[in-house]
Amino acid sequence: MLQRQGQHKLAIEHYLAALRLAPASASSLVGLGISLQAENHPTEAQEAFSRAKTSGGLSPELQNFVDQRLKQLQQQK
Repeated sequence: MLQRQGQHKLAIEHYLAALRLAPASASSLVGLGISLQAENHPTEAQEAFSRAKTSGGLSPELQNFVDQRLKQLQQQK
């Protein structure tokens, strides 16, 4: 919801709080990566997406999304 409203800084805080409770939550890691990327934190976004990828909790569609985002971040370097 916060992401859709463009409130990425606040979304980051919420995702970090969620990850303190469930550190391997794939959906929280993906959400964190999206907001970090939107706020111009590519290194941290890449780390969040990579953690999501190795969490084992991604659907095939979300796995493809994460792979695309990681590729995008690599190309920005």
